[in-house]
Amino acid sequence: MRRSLILVLSLLVFLGSPLWVGCSTTSTTPFVAEEVVLTTGPIALSGANEVPPVETTATGSVTASLNLAQKSVTITGTFTGLTGDLFPIATFGPGHVHEGAAGTNGPVAFVLVMTPDATGRNGTFSLVAKDLEQEQLEEFQEGLYYINIHTETFNGGELRGQLVFP
Repeated sequence: MRRSLILVLSLLVFLGSPLWVGCSTTSTTPFVAEEVVLTTGPIALSGANEVPPVETTATGSVTASLNLAQKSVTITGTFTGLTGDLFPIATFGPGHVHEGAAGTNGPVAFVLVMTPDATGRNGTFSLVAKDLEQEQLEEFQEGLYYINIHTETFNGGELRGQLVFP
């Protein structure tokens, strides 16, 4: 009796195995790449970071996130105690993200949206840049961009901070 039960179970497993071969594991749900978001901050903005350094009591802070899947960067920050009014550089306005390594100056890459208070010496700034090129994403990851806020007192920049992602 026991031998018959084992034989019947073995036959069921053997005969049932072709059913498993025809099973499909494909899904109709499209594959979505996992979003990789790098964040940094707060990063201090100071006159000591300018090239060359400037003496100021003004301060600032910036945070940023770099979304590699969406190819975008989001930047927000504050500034306080500027020694002069905001100074627009050409048509770019007074606040920018520049391309350049720490200790070097570089060209404007992105324009910040500046929102000063009534005095013009304190405020916030932001940037949302989309559709970044692969090279730009890599440069952000390598720390090759910095924030710069220009004033009438310091046309070359009163506050600077290097964007460094972990």
